[in-house]
Amino acid sequence: MGSGQREIRVAVPIPKFDTLLYKVPEGYLLPPPGTRVVVPVGTRRLMIGIVWDDDLSREEEPFSGELKEIREILDDSPILHRAYREFITRVSRYYVYPLGLVLEEALPSIIFSARTSSIEEILEGKKRRSFALPPLIGGVSVGEVAHLTEWQDRVLEEVEGMLSSNSFSPALLLGVTGSGKTEIYLRAAKAALKQGKEVLVLVPEIALASQLIASFKAVLGESVGIWHSKITGPQKMTTWEAIEAGTIRVIVGVRSSIFTPLKNIGLIVVDEEHDPSYKQESKLRYNARDLALLLGKLHKATVLLGSATPSVTTFKRAERGDYRLLELPERVFSTPLPQVDIVDMKGKRSKGQSGFPWWMSDLLLKSMKETLDRGDQCLLFLNRRGFAPFCFCRDCGHVHRCPHCDISLTLHKSWGKGEEGVLVCHVCGYATKALLLCPNCNGSAIGTRGLGTEQVLEEIQRLFPDIRAERFDRDTLSSKRRYVSILEGFHRGEIHVIVGTQMITKGFDFPGLGLVGVIWGDQSLHFPSFNASERTFQLLTQVAGRAGRRDRQGRVIVQTFQPSHYAIRFAASHDYHSFAKEESQRRHEHGYPPYGHLINLIFSGRDRERVKNFAINCANIAKGLEVELKRRYTVGMEVLGPSPGIRPKVKDTFVWNLLLKGASRGIVRTCLSMLLSKIQNKSRSGVRIEIDCDPIGLA
Repeated sequence: MGSGQREIRVAVPIPKFDTLLYKVPEGYLLPPPGTRVVVPVGTRRLMIGIVWDDDLSREEEPFSGELKEIREILDDSPILHRAYREFITRVSRYYVYPLGLVLEEALPSIIFSARTSSIEEILEGKKRRSFALPPLIGGVSVGEVAHLTEWQDRVLEEVEGMLSSNSFSPALLLGVTGSGKTEIYLRAAKAALKQGKEVLVLVPEIALASQLIASFKAVLGESVGIWHSKITGPQKMTTWEAIEAGTIRVIVGVRSSIFTPLKNIGLIVVDEEHDPSYKQESKLRYNARDLALLLGKLHKATVLLGSATPSVTTFKRAERGDYRLLELPERVFSTPLPQVDIVDMKGKRSKGQSGFPWWMSDLLLKSMKETLDRGDQCLLFLNRRGFAPFCFCRDCGHVHRCPHCDISLTLHKSWGKGEEGVLVCHVCGYATKALLLCPNCNGSAIGTRGLGTEQVLEEIQRLFPDIRAERFDRDTLSSKRRYVSILEGFHRGEIHVIVGTQMITKGFDFPGLGLVGVIWGDQSLHFPSFNASERTFQLLTQVAGRAGRRDRQGRVIVQTFQPSHYAIRFAASHDYHSFAKEESQRRHEHGYPPYGHLINLIFSGRDRERVKNFAINCANIAKGLEVELKRRYTVGMEVLGPSPGIRPKVKDTFVWNLLLKGASRGIVRTCLSMLLSKIQNKSRSGVRIEIDCDPIGLA
């Protein structure tokens, strides 16, 4: 407790990095750490806080004023155990995010939230209702293979040895697509449960969580629970209490499930560990993969990071022995990896020639016809939804842009009631009916440029009128029934061609899929990020891995304007090791992860000049610190920027970035700490600062 006998520290969801000190009135028992209490904040507001440990709080000057008293104790016993509180404290410190706001992100709003209009609403959260699990969609039940392959046997033996050690044991499970990584996860989970431990399984998408939990429940029974954003507050409360009671011992979920209150974790699985979905890009900008490693260390657990295309950072750590490297180099059904052909699209036909789409090569059209004629299915991959991403006037050049964001509007013909469609901003959601006349010159020569999944589907339906083709992208998520229907229909062979974005690349198993066509293979190479090549290699390898997963070798056609780029060449040859070597050399030259550490400061506000000037002032201070720190440390660092954001204006807010890059984590974090200290008393009215530790891209 606090320095006085009746004092406690309380974490409250406000933008303050430390806990607040309160007095417990006479007549109240001292609530132990982890208990929720009602406390006054400011002059008139009451909030729910959580009693915190003295030794987990930051050291502050002794409080000399009159302490406020807590108003009510909400729990008979702590709702957060000691290891959980330590985990939350470390998350707050590493990501430089206020402790109470970390709790608000971590806990279901029905338990703890500053946004709740009244305390009674949280108390009412104890009224719960049961819910049905979504059906298995798009995949194959785990356990379909009765016997493990020789490679799986070796890996499982090593994993079971790691579990028996009862120590922190991180490992990279590098397995080609279709190699049976999921079977390893399930059997490892069974082994952990036999030891009396709990299991956490992370997947990057809700659809994969739904698919995986059906298989886990079939083998492990009612001890398995699911956790993701589509589950309601009462449902989360039910799961939370079942974990506390010990009736749920396995959690399958997306990144937010890293914060479920498991007490005795023996195994943590991060499937598709490379996936950017594990990184939250707003508020608390955490990476669930990295937090899984922290959680595993706190619980002395085994952590399995699984992927066919692991991040270069993870792979290098395995190479140097920080993680154990486990490999599954062969597919379960002994089917060879698909044949991949690269088509150079430079100088290809213009739109409208030859009676088929400008974006389709002769080889792709021929291969689609052959695949459909023999009764197999096709998947066309384009990581851009909508009909066209660019709508303009041919007479005056006016571009239809979002009034709130500095980006062009995307045309969606499938939205709205008219044939002309709807123009949509994919950042803020702004939508307006597509205009037949230019709002600038009143001309009627409205044209489009670019390509989206809607346009591809429309052309496929024109070229192949006798088959069923469907689209699978974020727009299909608007209806859960439609989403599930498409996946199940394609899995059963009722849908012949599916056109999808990156959502279709993640872990789905389609036994009848014979051909994958990548419409624009180098699209992601143009993203302004240090890991653009890695992301391209991963997307191509993952989508290629959907083809030919049973008795027949699949085929993949990659259309690209950069056929000689190493990410595309190595993806075509299924050569992860060569890609990782090439990518590592390039990053080493420039000091990017895993050979350096990054922190991005994001400045935003409604006044363009104020945001810009504050970012420049911070950059000047940081560059002054850079000189000082280079003398103190034996490694170097750079201050890059400031520069406008990738989207300089988002939701009427202007964005600037300032990147701190150093050869060690210590130097960049020291620079950040010193910078924040120097600007804490500077006026920044109207300018917000967000801190992104270990960014995977700029804002």
